[in-house]
Amino acid sequence: MKYSLFIFLVLLPITSLFSAPKANDIIGIWLNPDGNRKMEIYKEGDKYFGKIVWLKDSEDKAKVGDIVLKNFSFNGEEWEGDIYIAQKKRDLFGTIEMDDSNTINISASVGLISRSKKWKRVEN
Repeated sequence: MKYSLFIFLVLLPITSLFSAPKANDIIGIWLNPDGNRKMEIYKEGDKYFGKIVWLKDSEDKAKVGDIVLKNFSFNGEEWEGDIYIAQKKRDLFGTIEMDDSNTINISASVGLISRSKKWKRVEN
């Protein structure tokens, strides 16, 4: 019993190392939950940015080519930066968390109010 507990306590930190996201894991093309917008997340210098590469409807205030994620940096667990909200024409503080290798959770916050959406990775 003591031996099993020892093995568990030794292996737990090791397994969490393999499941922790790496900084470049968010690079790629992502589809929003409504299926009407694709965003490419890319790295420029030591920061991450996201630009819209496809819109289903041209009625959206956002346009293809708009940079909507700005100056995101990785802190070891999540990415933090600014999110441009086209409807409000302003930047908000945002975070990106990786649920798994094909799902990210993007959150924008103003004070205590936060809104999140899950985006799915897609092929180029």
